[in-house]
Order: sequence, then C-alpha cells, then structure tokens
Amino acid sequence: MSQSYIATELAASEKIVSKLIRAGADIKIADADGQTPLMTAAQQGWTGVVRELLAATAMVNARDNEGRLAIDYADPQDKVIVSLLQQAGSTPSTGHSGRTVCDAERALDRLGYQTPITDCIAGQQLRAALIKFQNDRKLEPTGELDEATRQALKVR
Repeated sequence: MSQSYIATELAASEKIVSKLIRAGADIKIADADGQTPLMTAAQQGWTGVVRELLAATAMVNARDNEGRLAIDYADPQDKVIVSLLQQAGSTPSTGHSGRTVCDAERALDRLGYQTPITDCIAGQQLRAALIKFQNDRKLEPTGELDEATRQALKVR
C-alpha cells in the first residue's frame, strides 16, 4: 500500500468520527466486551481519531470487561498515541494487553503463517491461520486464541 493511500484512509476515519461527534454520537458507549471507540482507535493506531475522541471528552480511564484501559490497546511502540492518552490523564497500563489479536496476527506472520493484514480483527483469516498453526503444533484445532495457543505463540 502506498503512503498516500494510507494517509487518505486515516484522514477518512478522522473525518467520519468528527462528523459523528458533531451529530451527537455517544462516544462513551461500549460494545459487548466493554470496548469503547477510544480503545478501538488506540488499537488501530488512528492518531487523528484518538485526538478527536479525547477533544470530545472520551473517558480515557474507562475499562473494558477485562479491566483494560485504552492505553492497554495502544501499540507500546506508538509513542504519539501513548503520549496523547497519558496527557489526557490515563492511568498507567494495567499490564494486560488489549492487543491479543494483533499480537497473535504478528506472531503467526513472523512464524510463516501468512496473515495478509494485521487488522486486529478475529475474523476468518486469523481463524484459518490459527487452525493451521494449532495442527502443526499438535494443539486442539479450535481456530481460537485459547490459553494453549496463546502460550505457543508467546502472546499474553
């Protein structure tokens, strides 16, 4: 993918979120797992969206159902997003990554199990790669990130 394509995609996300906020969207709502829009934006590395949500007073210390914060969803290498969350008053990371799917996709890719894109979504592509990995490692081929699979991938 070209840099200009990526920049256009990121700008589109920011514009959409900005319009939704102006239209009165509830930015503090969480999904069934307790994940908020701020957590999703941090996980995906959407710096502009994180800025928009924080400017609209997103709850930086909201916790998902596992007790994780938005900062737990941010890639620790993404110093900009981590800094934005800290400046907004985030408490320190809980030490429990919200990036398990992202980390598993990267681990599988490093091990040669082609994951075409690291999208942090537990979809069919990840399931197929997990089943192949589990079969190769003589694990129960569930296609899920169960404890044995996470340990074999060295993913928390």
